[in-house]
Amino acid sequence: MKVTTLSTVLSKYSCVVVWGLREYSAATQRYVHSHMYTTMKKIGFPVLWCDNTSYNNELIPNGSLVLSTNHCCDKLEYDKSNWYVIFNTLDSIENCRNYLKLRVYGCMEAEKDCAAFDETTLFHKKNRILYQAFGTDLLPEEFKSPIFNTNNCINWVGSIWNDANNHGNISTIKRFETVLQKHNIKFCSYSELSDEENIVKIRESRLAPAIGGEFQTISMMPCRVWKNISYGHVCITNLQKSRDVFGDGVLYNNNLEELVEAALAIEKKEYIERTFEQQKIVAQKHTYLNWFYNIARALDEMGDL
Repeated sequence: MKVTTLSTVLSKYSCVVVWGLREYSAATQRYVHSHMYTTMKKIGFPVLWCDNTSYNNELIPNGSLVLSTNHCCDKLEYDKSNWYVIFNTLDSIENCRNYLKLRVYGCMEAEKDCAAFDETTLFHKKNRILYQAFGTDLLPEEFKSPIFNTNNCINWVGSIWNDANNHGNISTIKRFETVLQKHNIKFCSYSELSDEENIVKIRESRLAPAIGGEFQTISMMPCRVWKNISYGHVCITNLQKSRDVFGDGVLYNNNLEELVEAALAIEKKEYIERTFEQQKIVAQKHTYLNWFYNIARALDEMGDL
């Protein structure tokens, strides 16, 4: 997506306000807030990122698009002059121009009568819910050139986790590590890296896989997919939704042993070509430019209250 396309649909808003998680936190959601903010800075759109404190309400310009998350918006005061977009909230917001509830695509079953904006974005107008996957934090012109390494280390940047519903990836990652050991490849895990450090680690990696837990493999597409491609690696994954996005170009297999063997067998020329083709898809549909555009589109379709 072009910057001018997003700038046009955002022109009705005086400012984008990212509410909460401004101070450093290891929470995954902070990276999302940070990428919302940096994307607006990059395209030159007015943006404010502030913490969840009552006095910061005075900083919000009239006519703003305000984005936040359910666990860091209890001090946010709603105003009739603004639009609000909140992650994971179940509440209605009465005193505003209009509001939208955000969900991560694939985290739950969506309503049957949703409108599909693309392969990983669904909008249910009546319930004011937008389901969408995150994209890469890089703009299309910032994508890194495809890279092919022959070392024996795979760098994993991000969470290895589980929850009470067993929706995490711990057990799958352990199986993945065992498979890599058979091929004399070391699995190196990193967290709390800067965006720049993340790019360096991924580009140093032999492969940059996007491995999901059992629940995630049903339909989710974590941000790691889009980021790793934009950083220069081909998508290697057990996420079945990837086939809807990348078609035959994706290296997908739910069998981790077969997935690793196939990935290691790819020659340099094919690896570079596959990466480049996937980068074209991500640049067109799966950056934070697209992510913001989908929000603006949903709000436009709902109109003002």
